[in-house]
Amino acid sequence: MWETDVDDTKVTLDKGEVESLFATKPAAAKTAPKVEETAKKTSAVALLDPKRAQALATALQSFKSTLKLSQQALCAALRDGDLQAFSSDRMEVSTVMTMLATVAPSCEEVEMVEAHDGPKEDLRDLEQFLLLVNEKVPRAVLRARCLSIRSTFATSCEERLAVMRAVAAAATEVRKSQALLEVIQFTLAIGNYMNGSSPKGGAWGFKLDALGKLANTKTHDNKRTLLHYVAEKLAPVRVVSRLRAELPSLAGLRFEWKTEAAELRELTASFKTVSNAVEHDTVEAFRCNTGSFVKSAKQLLDELQSHFKEAEAACKALASYMVEDSLKDEPESFLGMISAFVVSFEQADRFNQDAVRLEAQKKRREEQAAKASEDRKMRSTKGIGDTPQGTPLKVELNARVLNAREKAGIKNERKNLIDDVQSQMSFAASTRPRRHAASPRISKSVMTGTKLASVKGDGSSKRPSACKQTEGRPSQLISNKL
Repeated sequence: MWETDVDDTKVTLDKGEVESLFATKPAAAKTAPKVEETAKKTSAVALLDPKRAQALATALQSFKSTLKLSQQALCAALRDGDLQAFSSDRMEVSTVMTMLATVAPSCEEVEMVEAHDGPKEDLRDLEQFLLLVNEKVPRAVLRARCLSIRSTFATSCEERLAVMRAVAAAATEVRKSQALLEVIQFTLAIGNYMNGSSPKGGAWGFKLDALGKLANTKTHDNKRTLLHYVAEKLAPVRVVSRLRAELPSLAGLRFEWKTEAAELRELTASFKTVSNAVEHDTVEAFRCNTGSFVKSAKQLLDELQSHFKEAEAACKALASYMVEDSLKDEPESFLGMISAFVVSFEQADRFNQDAVRLEAQKKRREEQAAKASEDRKMRSTKGIGDTPQGTPLKVELNARVLNAREKAGIKNERKNLIDDVQSQMSFAASTRPRRHAASPRISKSVMTGTKLASVKGDGSSKRPSACKQTEGRPSQLISNKL
């Protein structure tokens, strides 16, 4: 094909049109950079570590784009301790404080930048910003730390206060709960009975973590546990509902005592940091803004310390009352165990209630089935006619049955009547006088109905005398009866 049939020289092309439509455009000539810009770029001095420089550049860009703070405004807000300037709906406070700690130069960084022996204009923008912060903001790192503490101090104190109040209330409720005392008392009694004369029997008390082990002892049929049994026996005195009513603070209580104590120590140290900073600072705006915080923070901290001591005292009192040493160091373990037991006890009580309800339903169904069986027996004994009249269908059915019974009764009466007549005829035939043997001339005897005729050889007929007594009587009796 390519050698014989295809020849491109026979095609006429408009080369100008093709080139205008499909020709590749020549690349634009690169303009040589200005000598001044090139010299400026080559003369900028970078002193910071690349990672540190990248973090600082990102933080400055976020302050400018999100918080609308230029470098000068950022330095002024940091110097005056203006927390309101760093608040934004578009960024979390913790993120803002992290960026603020990033832009605050350390002493080493300031010394490194100031040690540059060349002109300051030769430094990069980032290094020049560090010089600006060092010049405008005294003790920038400490100020950034104070702003970070102020932004979270009140929230942290409120969270710790809620936990301390809940712990103190829970310990007091457990100490005063009469329902829990009844559960412990019943558990001790049944434990001593089951242990008998073994070393575990006859105990004066037990560790309360044994309450969580009641579910491990099962009945012989493996359908219930000792926990279900205790819940069943204490159900009449409403122990389950009383437990939840007497221990409301245990629901949803989650804490770790050592962590709470560490948080309190950290808040106390943070408060002292801010208080000392205000006391030794010379900038009036910073002293005014931060001084108002110190007053309110002091009240919050005093209240938190008071509630901490109250919760600690409540836990120690409960530990002494219940002889549980773990309450002193780890009250969360003991209170969590009691809370878990209350939940398990409620579940056991619901299981018992469901079992009672299902048993009642089963018994009711059995009673209904027995009653239905008894009714069927009574109907089969007395007959359908004795059953109460109900729907029209039953009425029609009873009527048909009665009509059939009446017809059957009439037929039985007729049959009995015919049997009586036949028996009377048989009795009459057996009691009539015997006749002599029939004459040889008697050729035949004909029985028509109840009439007996003897045909003699001479053609005359004579009715027997015995038949005269019964002639007409059976048929007349049948007609009278019918």
